[in-house]
Amino acid sequence: MIDPALLGQGIEVGPVVVFDLGHASKGVADLMRDAEKLDGLSPTTIANRLSR
Repeated sequence: MIDPALLGQGIEVGPVVVFDLGHASKGVADLMRDAEKLDGLSPTTIANRLSR
């Protein structure tokens, strides 16, 4: 389980870095598409959904 309080602080979840979406908003859509192709429930995808 990812702690929502940690999102956006550049934490690392396994091999996937959950970066500050406020500083990387341009690439979020592309990264989400890539994450969903690889694994619909990857930490990056979950974190992005929680951050919306």
